[in-house]
Amino acid sequence: MLNKRKRVLIAITFTIIMIILTATTNIIEQYKSNENMILAVVWALTKNYKIRQIILIVAIFLYGKILLIKMSNLRSTLLQNFLALPIGISVGIIVSYVILFLNIPYVRWTVISLVILILVFAIFKGKERIEKHDIFETIEAMFYVVGLSCFATSGLPFLHLTEDSYYFISQYGQIIVNCAGLNADYCSKYMMWTGIGPALINSLAIMAGFETIYGIHHMLIISFVGIFVYSVYENILQIYNVKKTIFYSLILGLLLIITPAVGITLGLELSSTYFMIYIFIIVYLVIKQINNDQNAELGWILALMVCTTVLLRQEASIVLCYFIIMLSTFKNCKKILLHNFMLPCVCVQTSYIIKICMLEKVGTETEILLNWESIILIMGVNILTLIYIGIIYGRYFVKLQQCMASMLLIAMIATQGFLYIIWPEKIANNFICEVINAGNKYWGWTVWILLIVLIIGIAIDNKIDNMEKLWIGYLLYYFILCAGRSYDLRIGFTDSYARMMVTAIPIAYYAFVIKVKNYKLKNLEI
Repeated sequence: MLNKRKRVLIAITFTIIMIILTATTNIIEQYKSNENMILAVVWALTKNYKIRQIILIVAIFLYGKILLIKMSNLRSTLLQNFLALPIGISVGIIVSYVILFLNIPYVRWTVISLVILILVFAIFKGKERIEKHDIFETIEAMFYVVGLSCFATSGLPFLHLTEDSYYFISQYGQIIVNCAGLNADYCSKYMMWTGIGPALINSLAIMAGFETIYGIHHMLIISFVGIFVYSVYENILQIYNVKKTIFYSLILGLLLIITPAVGITLGLELSSTYFMIYIFIIVYLVIKQINNDQNAELGWILALMVCTTVLLRQEASIVLCYFIIMLSTFKNCKKILLHNFMLPCVCVQTSYIIKICMLEKVGTETEILLNWESIILIMGVNILTLIYIGIIYGRYFVKLQQCMASMLLIAMIATQGFLYIIWPEKIANNFICEVINAGNKYWGWTVWILLIVLIIGIAIDNKIDNMEKLWIGYLLYYFILCAGRSYDLRIGFTDSYARMMVTAIPIAYYAFVIKVKNYKLKNLEI
């Protein structure tokens, strides 16, 4: 292990290199902008955006880090550092949502006041003490965060903006800030078509004095990749030594990034990207809790991630219901799924429906995503799932609970056939479009990787386990959801299902790692 002085020197050196890199790109950007009058005006208006983004990113990280230190006994510094930013962003989204729901003026001082109030509560009511090593590790981590923030805002990482990025994130967030609330006269279409979560991230950026969130976006991606690598490390460490574990973890992290579909998705500033990130974090936290990890209290973190995910997309809660039912087939998870997963999901979804439809009186048109039919479906699925979780662990339902994953897969396959009978042209068109999308230049060899991972996984123990059923079922489930939309799927990577399929990839890799670990441990016992 390196001593503290060397660790700090390495962190400072990394930060200085990243600052120099960012300064260089800034100089080049300024030089090029002088060649064009319009670019020169844009530069003059936005030249301070990068430093403001860096300051906000560091503040969000520090906020999440303090919450983790005080309110959980999670002692893994690496995992704390990777979770800090997603947690900080989640708090910002939920605080903003609560303010909007209660019709409190959505202005800078109300957001800051509520955020500080939560932090003060955590500091004074949190069970854990802030030790000297926590302070050192936080300072060390902040050097890396500053350095990575410089890189994230440098303009070097890949970023692709679409019309949805502009309208559903940037403009929606701008309108919310300008109106100091949700005003149906100005943003009713946005409320009916998209989740509010990504727009709230952008609204926080606007309040902080800049209009773009590409730096925050890239830092969230870095946190996600870090969490994935750590999840691999955590499992492989049980079967290999530290050096091999680090090597294999980094290789799998690299594989995730270079998988074509994932690599492109990570560069898209869209709700589907954030959905993939938060869904993986949720699955990871549930599995970690199910495995009786007594070293971590993750319940409140899981609940926070669930609340955030519900607000990312209109259909998010019914997708979460699918994950709840599939994860219920694992042992020792009733309390986790009921208290930390299902109840937050139902509460946030219900409040959102009340706010959007009853208070703002939007969502009643037919040719939109959020209409009365979809509202009834969303609430019906949520309520039925809540009832399911409440009764499935009773002694009369033990066998049903054990085979629920297989039954659900069979039911979804049968549903595909039923939908084809009802809407033959639509289902056939959707299927053909996704087959073409899966083989185009954007997905590349992604599908083949998934098939190889699945085949090897089955060959290991001659069965498809529940983690594998989880990601396979997700692909089937989301295809069914897309059939309920008023418009057909289309050819192209920006197609809704093509983007949402990517969510299954990190889960598939994670499932494969768990299967290999279990197989190795079983052989060691023999």
